[in-house]
Amino acid sequence: MGYIKPELLKEYKLNKQFFDGVTGSDYETLKEDIEKNGIKTELHILPDHTVLCGHQRLKIALELNLDEIPVKIIDNLKTDEDIKEYVIKDNLLRRHLDTKQKYLLIAESKTYEIGSGGDRKSDDFKSATIAHLNEDVKSKTAKETGESERTIANARKYSSIIEIAPELKDKNVMTVLKDYSIKKDEDTGEILIWNPQTKK
Repeated sequence: MGYIKPELLKEYKLNKQFFDGVTGSDYETLKEDIEKNGIKTELHILPDHTVLCGHQRLKIALELNLDEIPVKIIDNLKTDEDIKEYVIKDNLLRRHLDTKQKYLLIAESKTYEIGSGGDRKSDDFKSATIAHLNEDVKSKTAKETGESERTIANARKYSSIIEIAPELKDKNVMTVLKDYSIKKDEDTGEILIWNPQTKK
């Protein structure tokens, strides 16, 4: 563990895309604790001072004008994909996420792809959702993220559904999973969203 001036650190570029900041009383409680006790858990950063985990602690450190904060440098991440995967796994383990946040985060994980280098936007990928997740992929992803295989399967299905039908994002996650499924049109081969209740 080392220490660094908080103003030398910078935010990970995709952090806001994946995560909402802590707000309200939770934020104030965290701030009061840091003001009283300092930052006890080190922030994980890249050698270039990009923060991988600890953005809220950094924000508070800057507000409180702390001289320095504890950090751990993570120097074994070679690609942007490695960095994104590290951030995803760390947040799955550390954060209190709602179901939608958790599912979308899992869906961003590369272990979730079909084999290596699978394209989540391809029809092959979406078709695989219809046929259910390959057991090896599901098992690997569950192990990597610490989630159950059922959660992985639900996350895969939810993410694929809202990718095809973005208008469903505003609906409750469990409602989407219960009421909608992915179907391949037998005539055109097009990947569609199917609601058995309305038959469309």
